[in-house]
Amino acid sequence: QDMRDANTIGADKFFHCKANCEATKRGPAGEAEAKKISDIREVIDQITGDPKSASQADQAANQDGRNGANANPNQTCSATCSNHIPNGLDTKYTNGLTAPAPAPPPPPPPTPPKRIP
Repeated sequence: QDMRDANTIGADKFFHCKANCEATKRGPAGEAEAKKISDIREVIDQITGDPKSASQADQAANQDGRNGANANPNQTCSATCSNHIPNGLDTKYTNGLTAPAPAPPPPPPPTPPKRIP
């Protein structure tokens, strides 16, 4: 429901991650159910026309949530999934966290030496 209420472009990956994290924190059965539900959901999405690339991206976010919950059980799921927070997502969904700062651009290529004729 939060994902629909947020109505923010790109927020689905954060909510996928967070839901899988929260389920995994409930124990092995929660993790197993999260994986099963995620797998079924992505099959349905592909049947109804979502591209395979979108399903793969959703599944990567789902796995991030499960892995993060197992690796850092004392960390909030919002923090675990913070790399999936898009710009513009209301902080009420993220425990006050905001989108990560964009990476700086790469340095320009070196200038070739001048050739003297």
